[in-house]
Amino acid sequence: MTDQEPDPPLTLSEAERRLSQFLPSGGYPARIRWITADQILLGNDEEYFIRAAGSEVAFVEAQRRYDVGLQCRLGISIQAICAAPTETIASVYIPTDTIDAQYRMIRSGLKLSYPTTIIPATMIQDPAEWHELELDTRTRSRMLREMYDL
Repeated sequence: MTDQEPDPPLTLSEAERRLSQFLPSGGYPARIRWITADQILLGNDEEYFIRAAGSEVAFVEAQRRYDVGLQCRLGISIQAICAAPTETIASVYIPTDTIDAQYRMIRSGLKLSYPTTIIPATMIQDPAEWHELELDTRTRSRMLREMYDL
């Protein structure tokens, strides 16, 4: 499901507010957790694992991407990827050029989207457990990161 705003807000905080209002229409939690590529793994049976540590770093990266998107003026996509019980896991995508923007149906505004089927996410607190999961899911996780351009 998607929602296209006519103009991107000038701050990630405002875009996040819009996303928080949009997500419940698809059954997603309104609370948002930004992630970076090294904070998500794809397990078996379409379950995602999210590293609990590093949410501050992920927010800074989301803010940086959002600011780049404002400067590029090609549009900004904020995509929900999956959901833990109380949070939606999301990332910011900026098209590389006008062809990429057209291909992804990103106009000059803010595009909000989520998968129509909620993919469950499990938060991983323990660094040792995370490391073991990284080793077990290396190939699948690389494909997942490429799919969401993380």
